Amino acid sequence: MGVEDRIVIVDAATGRARTMLAVAAGQVDDSRGFFSPDGSRFALVLGAAAQPQRIRVLDTADGTVRAILPLDDSRRLAGWDAEGARLVYTAAEVCDWTACARDAPDSEHARAALARQRWHLQFDEVPTGRFVDELRTGRTGWPERLVGWHGRDAVWIMGNYPAGGASIEAVRPGEPARVLAASDGPAEDLDVARDLVGQGRFGGPAIDAPLWPARAEWRWAFAIGMFGLIALLLVVRGLVGMTRRRWPSPAPPTRAGLTSAGWGRPAGAGRAWGRRRYAATTRGGGDAQRPHPTDVAARGDAAVRPAAAGRDDDAAGGAAG
Repeated sequence: MGVEDRIVIVDAATGRARTMLAVAAGQVDDSRGFFSPDGSRFALVLGAAAQPQRIRVLDTADGTVRAILPLDDSRRLAGWDAEGARLVYTAAEVCDWTACARDAPDSEHARAALARQRWHLQFDEVPTGRFVDELRTGRTGWPERLVGWHGRDAVWIMGNYPAGGASIEAVRPGEPARVLAASDGPAEDLDVARDLVGQGRFGGPAIDAPLWPARAEWRWAFAIGMFGLIALLLVVRGLVGMTRRRWPSPAPPTRAGLTSAGWGRPAGAGRAWGRRRYAATTRGGGDAQRPHPTDVAARGDAAVRPAAAGRDDDAAGGAAG
């Protein structure tokens, strides 16, 4: 038995692999494949490099070959239509897909040659092998990949030569293409989410991301955040200390100071001064401000001898004079 290559399909849920097709060695050098929309069939391009290629349509359940279709360099298999009934091709109009830039002396001339290519869509009803061309021809741009269908529009990744950029375009058979998005400069390997293509929105199941155990990046972020917080607290503490040293708070007044400067009786003041001082204190602060004993004594003295207060004041004033 000679050496052979195997086409293997893997169940994404279980990881179980099984062989769909075994072919002679060297037949998969330039191979590519496309699942039908419902996943029941698989279109596989097989053929050695620089040799005629064939398309095999396989049943994914058991690997049964449902059809074998011819393929030449003027056509490229792009995938399936939205219903999964026909294969979709891009048909070259100016040069074969593999020969457009073959003789270009450098990359600049190669990009210019690719920019001159024109093409249109073709459809092949499986398993008849009868090609049907769309009505519109002369499409520009380099069709790199058909990523899916949005209603009647085929969504394509397009290469824009000679600039080297890329775009995402909606191509409806028989009508002009619509540019959905375009790169500002060179871009490669673009892709589009399936829900965005099919339904015009992003979707998918909800993501449950537990907070614990923390991932490595979260632990690093927490450590950096704590370090920054500690550094900030140290800076604030240093600023407060500098402020206190530069502008110290005044010392609280002593009892003697209050008596001599604030609560003491001025020289030459009679007992009436004490009564007025006490009245102002009790009206302003109530029980929260306790009067000086001398004021209480003055108040008591005035209460016992209210009529003599005026005479005492006059006498005190005369003595002072």
